[in-house]
Amino acid sequence: MLINIIFISCLLPLFIYLYLSTSIEKLIYFTIFSVFFPIQIRLFGSDALTSGSIFIFILCLRYFIEVYTKRSIFVDICDYYVYILIILSVLSVFIPFLEGELNGEGLGQALRRCVAYVSSLLLFVIVKNYEIVRDERCSSSIDYTERIISITLLLTSIHVCISIVVVLFPAVAPIFKIFLSKNVDTLEMVKDAKTEIVRIRSFVFSPEKYGEFLAATGPFIVYKIINTKSKIWYFCLAIFISGLISANTRSGIILFVLGIVLSLLFLKKSSFSQRTVFFIFTISITIILITLQPKLIQDVFFRFNLAVESYNEGARFYEILNRGLWLEVYEVVISHLTILGNGISHFNYHNLYLSILHQRGILGLLFFVILILCVLKRLKYAYYSKDHPNNRNIVFTCFLFMVLFFINEMKFEFIRHSSYQQICWVALGVCFLVGQSSYTTQKARVLNDDNAKYK
Repeated sequence: MLINIIFISCLLPLFIYLYLSTSIEKLIYFTIFSVFFPIQIRLFGSDALTSGSIFIFILCLRYFIEVYTKRSIFVDICDYYVYILIILSVLSVFIPFLEGELNGEGLGQALRRCVAYVSSLLLFVIVKNYEIVRDERCSSSIDYTERIISITLLLTSIHVCISIVVVLFPAVAPIFKIFLSKNVDTLEMVKDAKTEIVRIRSFVFSPEKYGEFLAATGPFIVYKIINTKSKIWYFCLAIFISGLISANTRSGIILFVLGIVLSLLFLKKSSFSQRTVFFIFTISITIILITLQPKLIQDVFFRFNLAVESYNEGARFYEILNRGLWLEVYEVVISHLTILGNGISHFNYHNLYLSILHQRGILGLLFFVILILCVLKRLKYAYYSKDHPNNRNIVFTCFLFMVLFFINEMKFEFIRHSSYQQICWVALGVCFLVGQSSYTTQKARVLNDDNAKYK
C-alpha cells in the first residue's frame, strides 16, 4: 500500500508534468529510466504492474496523439507486424479464458505477461519511430540514438555496481525493497544449492539476464570507446567485466569475448594502438579481479568444468545448453500446439522460440521472427549504403548485438519478466532506427535504377 501511495503522490504527477511540458524525447529518456528502476504497483494484494509499464502506456498516449495529427500511425511495414503481435498476444489470453482453460492464478499470470509483452512492443514502436514525432525541441536522430545507447549502458553499469555493493555490504540490501516483488523482503544474491556458488543479481537482472545483456551490449562499449574517445567507457568496460564474472554465466562469458573480438576486428577507425590499449586494459582488469577475488575466477572455471564433465559422461550438447529440458519442453509444446497460443507457460523453457510458440502460438512466433528479420534486413541495407559510409560502425555494432542476443536466446527467454524485456525492446528499437534512414535511401536508389531501365 505504501508503495502505491509513493507512486501516485510523487512519480505519477512528475511524469504527467513532463508529459505536458517537455518534448517527447525527454519523455522517452525518463521512461527508459523508470524501466531500469521499476516500482511494483500492487492491486488486490498482488504485483499487477510496474511503474515502467504505466509510464510506457502514458507515453503511448502522447505518441499516438502526435502521429494521428500527422496521419502516420503506420509508419512502415514493421508497425503492422508489431500491432499484429499485440492483437495475437491479447487473443492468446482471451480465447483460452473463454474456453475455460485459463482462470484464477493462471489467468492473473497470463494477463501480467500479456501486459508486459504489449508494453514492450509499444516502447519498441516509439523508440524506432522517433523521426516521425520529434519536433523543434528534440535532438537529431543521430544524437537521440547515441544518447539512448549511452543511457542504456550507464544504467546497466549502475545495476552491476548495486549488485556488487550488496555482495560486499549486505546491510544496504533493504534499501532496494521498493523495487522488489511482494514476497521478496530484501535483495539477495543467487546461491546454487549444490555448488554453493554465489552469483549476483539485481531487482531487474538475474544472473542469466546479466550474462546475456552484458555480452550482447559489449560491442556497444567497444563502439563508444573507439568513436567517442571518452574515458568513462573504459570504466564501464571494467564494470561489465566485473559483472560478467560475478554473474558467472558461461554462455555470457563466451559471447562477450566473441563480441569484443569481432568488434575490434571489424569496426572502422580502430587503430592498432587502440586495440593494444583495449586488450591491455581488459587483461589488467581481469588480473585485478583475480587478485582481489580469486574465488570468483575459481567459480567460473568450476562451472565450465561441470559442463565438460556432463559432456564426458554422455550428455549431448543441447542437453547441456538447455539444462536437460529439451525432451520435456518438446512434449509440452507439441501436445499444446495451437495457432493463437495458450497465454502462459507453466515453467521456464530456457528457449525464447519455444516459449513464444507455446504462449503466443504459431502465428505469434511467425510474426515475431518476421519482425526480427525485418530489422536485420534494414541493418544490412544500411551497412552497404554508399550514402552513409560513416554509419557502418554503429550499424555493424547493432547487427552484432542482435546476433549475440538471439544466439543466447536459444537457452533463455527475455520475455519472462516485464522490465528486462522492455529494456531489450529498447535496444532492438535502436537497432531499427540505426538502419532506417539508410535503408530508405538505398531502396529509393534501387527503385530509381529500376525505373531508369524502362525509360
